[in-house]
Amino acid sequence: MNAFLKRFFTAPSNEFPIKYSNGIWGDGLSSDQNIACLMNEGGSRNIKQHQGFYDVILNQKLDFITKGLSLKASLSYTTSSSWTTQIMPGKILGKDDLVAQRTHIRINRVYDYANPIYNADGTITYNYTEKRYPDENAPGDLPVGGVYDGFKAYGRKLYYELALNYSRQFGDHDVSAFICI
Repeated sequence: MNAFLKRFFTAPSNEFPIKYSNGIWGDGLSSDQNIACLMNEGGSRNIKQHQGFYDVILNQKLDFITKGLSLKASLSYTTSSSWTTQIMPGKILGKDDLVAQRTHIRINRVYDYANPIYNADGTITYNYTEKRYPDENAPGDLPVGGVYDGFKAYGRKLYYELALNYSRQFGDHDVSAFICI
């Protein structure tokens, strides 16, 4: 299953808020669980691919040399290539894809509901521990950068075959020969 779809279907619905009141994205204990954050801040990637399959076959009778002689030549060429266009936060700093898509700041708070704090004004608050993602020193809010048609991969294959065939009948006898390269 696609990693994004897996996160989409397995993300907890009540472990964290999508965004805290201070505007910082919420996240789960194992990080990268906030689908709204990933869709809004994760950037985009477009992969373009090309595949070409080219075949040439030549069958030639060579009866002008000797009756029953023929030649078959085959040539096949396959090529493939791909390019990537990306727009991601942090990409401008030369970060790789995995690091660049995780530069937005997210927080996971775990509240201690067992020990409420009763305030003088009648409100109740709770102590909490907070974990910051990607880490405590991450700069966050990095500029957006991109790659347009960055070369990703290239491949090619060449197959060739040359066959000489001789097949002739002399009275009640059949004579045949085959040579292939």
